[in-house]
Parts: sequence; C-alpha cells; structure tokens
Amino acid sequence: DYRNQERIKRLEGKADPAFLRNILSRAAKAATIPTRHEGFGGASNERGAPLTEDVRQQQALEDLLVQVEIFLQYSLHTKAIERLERIADMFPNEEEKNERLRSVYERANWWPKGKPVKAAPKSESAPSVTPDAGSTPPSLFAPAEFTRIMYRQATPRDVVSAAVKQIGKFLNASRCIVSVSMGKQNAPLMAEFTGPGVIPAGGAQISAVLALLTAASPDALGGVELAGPGMAALRELQLEVALGVRLVDKETQTPAGSLLIGSERQRAWRPNESFFLQAVGDQLLISVNHTRTQAVVRSLAFADEKTGLVSRGAYLDCLLAESSRARAQGCPLSLVILQIDRGKDLLNQHGDAALERYIELLARSLRGAVRQTDLAVKYTAWSLAFILPDTGLVNAKILAEKLCQVAATVEAPWEAHDLNVSAIVAEATVRQSDDNEDRVTEWINRAEVGLEDVRQQGGGKLLVLATP
Repeated sequence: DYRNQERIKRLEGKADPAFLRNILSRAAKAATIPTRHEGFGGASNERGAPLTEDVRQQQALEDLLVQVEIFLQYSLHTKAIERLERIADMFPNEEEKNERLRSVYERANWWPKGKPVKAAPKSESAPSVTPDAGSTPPSLFAPAEFTRIMYRQATPRDVVSAAVKQIGKFLNASRCIVSVSMGKQNAPLMAEFTGPGVIPAGGAQISAVLALLTAASPDALGGVELAGPGMAALRELQLEVALGVRLVDKETQTPAGSLLIGSERQRAWRPNESFFLQAVGDQLLISVNHTRTQAVVRSLAFADEKTGLVSRGAYLDCLLAESSRARAQGCPLSLVILQIDRGKDLLNQHGDAALERYIELLARSLRGAVRQTDLAVKYTAWSLAFILPDTGLVNAKILAEKLCQVAATVEAPWEAHDLNVSAIVAEATVRQSDDNEDRVTEWINRAEVGLEDVRQQGGGKLLVLATP
C-alpha cells in the first residue's frame, strides 16, 4: 500500500525506532519494482527509483490485480474477494475505464456494492496454472485443500510431511524440501519430496542447499532463484534450477524455516509460483504452531481428567486466544455447543456419576468427528463446546449436524427412551474495531441466549445464530 510510509510517520515516537525502521525498509521495497519482474508489478521504474503519486497509485492497483488473479488461479476465492474490496475502496469506479479490472470482477463473480453482479460469459473459464509440463491441474487439487490436509495432522512432523508431499506433486517438482524451526533447543523438522526416478538426498546435502537459500538475497516478492551452473550443492541434488522462499514467524518477524522446489531441467520460474510458495509456507507454519498448541493444551492440568477435554475454567482463555489469532489472520471462527436436553432433570434423576459417565461416552464418540485443530471443551455437566478455527457458519452447521447424528448413536448408562440433544452454532464477529475481549463477550452472550431459546422450544433443535 503506497500510503504505508505516511502511516509509519504517524507512529514515530510511539514505537521502537528500530522496529519502525525495519517496517519502513520493507515498505520501501514494496514501492519499487524488481528488474526480474518488471512486467509483473505494472511499472517500469528501475529498482529504488522514486515514483510519482500517479505512478504509485497505478502500481498499487496493478499489484492488487496481480494478487487477485493469483488467488483466483489457485481457487483462493475468499482472499481474492478481500483484495477486490480493497480495490473498490481505493479506486472507486475504476472498472468503468479499466477493462482488466472489469474482467477480474467478472471472473470472481463479484462487483462493488451498489452495482449489479455481471456473470462471466459461459465460454470463459479461469486460466489454469501449469507450472511445468505434466503438472497436476489446479482444478483437481486446489491449494485451499492443502490447508485442510495440514490441519488434520496430529503432530508437527506429520504436518511438514504432508505439506512437502502436496507441494511437490502440485508443482510437478523433481524435489521439494521443507525445513521448519522448532526453537533453539530443538533440531529443525525437515522433510523431502522426490519425483519419479529421483534419489532422496541425505541430511548434509539438504543442509547445504538450504544454506544457499539462506545466504542469497530474495527479490521484492520474497523468492530466491538458484541456478545449477557453479553450484555444487544443487548438482549433488540432481537439480539444474531451484526456487525457494524463507518462512518467517508473523508474530515475532524471525526466521522460521525454508521451503524450496527444484527441477532436473532448465526452466523459468513464474512470479505466481514464488507467491504461491509463500502463501502455502505461511499456512504450514500456522498448522505446525496449531498442532504444538494442541499438544500443550492436552497435557496441561486444566484438561478434564475423565473426558480428556478442556475444562470450563480454560474456556474463556481459549476463546480469547483463538479470537485474537482469527482476527490477525483474517480467518473465520465458529463455536458449536452441544447440550443434552433436560440435562438438569437427568442429573437429579440419575445422579452425578451416571451423567458423568454418559458425557465421557459422548466425548469419546465425538472426538473422532472433529479436526485436530478444533478445541473440545466440557462446557457444563450436560453440554460440550467445540471451538472451530478457520471455520465459517456454513461449515460449522455441517459439523453440528454430524455431531448430533453421532450423539444419537451413543447409549446412556441408564434406560433412556427420550434422550435427545440440541446444538447451537455461532460465528465470531469480524469487526476489526472491536476489542478482543468485547468481541468474545458478545460471542459468549449470543451463544447463551441461543441455548436458552433451544431450552424454551423443548430441545431437539439445531439453531444457527445469525452473525451481527
């Protein structure tokens, strides 16, 4: 965003000067066009040359359009819409004179507010991305699926192994290597994918080529190209060329690993491949951190001893943490609460031990229906809550229906003829202006009101609460 320098000036005196200088330097890089991708950025200035205001605005529009096109190519529709909303805000009515922008609106089936959505002609279709001959068509395996696969893994090592395999296959790479830092006290996690006929490398060979990636200077898009001639480390891996990106922890802005793909033959790398590697690399780090957090949560003392679920005492802390992360990453966040109808009456009739045993059986059955990244909480003596990161209202409803179906198959430890369950589904608000505490408080209150409505209706309901 060309206005970043103005914003940073307003922060002077309010933050660490070194931190501001670092951000200002990164913003300055984003305002210049690297020589290798002159056509990609939409301007012809040489690296580091000052830009006029008109050129800055045109460049900002071109950069956003390229990002939208990449997101559409890789089926990341939600992110594409976010960029289009930004374009409509920064450049109102620009589509009336910009044919390329009109075309992007049509491909995304989106139009600025107040204007009718124009469907794209049936003969047109979004261009597929074919990084190399014989690569897997993106329509068969969209990168959005990468995230879902990584989020289903149980351990950080499983996440890294799944990611390197999917990236290598998708880009038809001869070799794909991922290294993720696990802290100063632990060795990094490494995984490798090799194409047909390619011999897996040893640890020393992988370390040597990753050292080349670390030593090289990335371009303004964050990519590092490595070429075979004169690079013994690449030749030992049977690679002619390679493209890599450095993974960075978004919270601490510290190095967090490397991601590299290579080819046995000469080929040119496209700008969208560099952008793609960064996007998938970011999701990889998030998935690894999620998995590590889940392991910590399961091992902490606040987990319920019998069910293995997070106890009610940690419920608020978990909501606050997940809400903060969702807002920072721009991802949806939902909550499902499953309650046994007439729970208080059942407690009085059958006692604490019997109801506790039923909740244990219920929790054990429902645990297999949720992802590793979902947090299951023992909400009350007769209800369970499920915090669902990166899940919108529609998918949360689908999960709630599945949970209700599974719960209906669990038999109570007493003779029960009219045992039913109800569920409410609520999505966290996305207003950036709200404090995190206020956002979570409103979310909890809305869920409680929904539970009371279900009770008054006699139970046996699935209630989806509208997001304000």
